[in-house]
Amino acid sequence: QVRSHFGSSARMQLGPSSHELCPPSPKLVPMAFSLCLMICSVLAGMCAAADFKYRVAPAPNLAAVQAQIEQWDRAHWPRSRIDVVFVDIDETVVISAAPFINGLPRTDEFTRRFRQGCPHEQWSRIVHEMEKLYYESPHFLVEHQWVDFLRKLKDNVHVVAVTSRSFGYVHTMALIGDLQRLGIQFSEPWLQGPMGGSSVVDAVGADGIKVGGVIFAHSANKGQVILEYSRLKPGGAVRGTALVDNSIGNCEHAANTVLHANTVLHAGASEHHSIHYSAAYRMGGELDDMEFWMVKIKDALGIPKDECILPSQNVAPKSTTPPFRQTLEWL
Repeated sequence: QVRSHFGSSARMQLGPSSHELCPPSPKLVPMAFSLCLMICSVLAGMCAAADFKYRVAPAPNLAAVQAQIEQWDRAHWPRSRIDVVFVDIDETVVISAAPFINGLPRTDEFTRRFRQGCPHEQWSRIVHEMEKLYYESPHFLVEHQWVDFLRKLKDNVHVVAVTSRSFGYVHTMALIGDLQRLGIQFSEPWLQGPMGGSSVVDAVGADGIKVGGVIFAHSANKGQVILEYSRLKPGGAVRGTALVDNSIGNCEHAANTVLHANTVLHAGASEHHSIHYSAAYRMGGELDDMEFWMVKIKDALGIPKDECILPSQNVAPKSTTPPFRQTLEWL
């Protein structure tokens, strides 16, 4: 005899349990299994997202790049230490002496302001001249330590360049010549010729001095290029790779591509670490320098002075009315 919740006595009758009266439906078992898989998938995605953020590290200079590589090796030794470092070229190792460099903050801000008062037809003509000036200008090192940095790095790892440029582009040999003139040398590539949609060359300067391995990605995803080159390594698998690039988009795409190959495709790809190297962001043309060259471009194209106004001239005149009176007039 037991006392009910309301205080009166009641006799408990023994009988079949609720499990016996209502056995679980066979349909619930696969549903529960599917729910577990869904939860595991969400958790795996959260872990992958966290891991993805970890794999793109900022580096404002070469000292920070070196620190990132060393930190990765300490954290992952010996399972996936970095064996191969892929290095971007433009605005990473070298930078054009041109005043306009797309992707750098000063140029991007200038073009944003300049385009506001420039018709589309005229802007298209101007962009062509800006790109021509960019590719025809000589290059110099983003940081003068690049030569020593690569020389020491090659003592421990395989180092190749990977650029979005196309191998057959008219200005490719000029770029190789500038790299050779500046003393840049990469490792000898372990293959040459076509590689998927890319081209791998053992570059040589005009005077016969080697520049080393350069992969021309033809604007392809650099993560896919890294996977393809790593799979073709003779004599064993690559444990870990790194990409040093000034473009945060390239860094993210590469990290995401390798991570996807490992976690979704189960391709057994090597671990990867992208390093966003932003030293060139402090460089690029000054405003007066960019405006000087823009005037020359406009004159060469015959664009009237009242079209495509320069940013320094496209400023609203300052009011001489006292602020208090302006407020009263507005009211």
